[in-house]
Amino acid sequence: MTPEQLRLIESIFHAALELAPEQLDAFLDEQCAGDASLRREVEALLASNGELGDFIATPVVTFDVGLLDEELADRF
Repeated sequence: MTPEQLRLIESIFHAALELAPEQLDAFLDEQCAGDASLRREVEALLASNGELGDFIATPVVTFDVGLLDEELADRF
């Protein structure tokens, strides 16, 4: 992938983050102009962004800290 393609993907991705979900499909249709590869790259970034956002939004208290203690104890 060329630097220009990466900049285009990044630009579309950041603009898409600002949109309401119901606007996204039409926006990607317009911005990607039939370039299926470009659209896949942007959609993959959007999907990854959503998955990371869900992970980070998870309160720490929901994790079993006992597991972390056992892993750390095994290392020392």
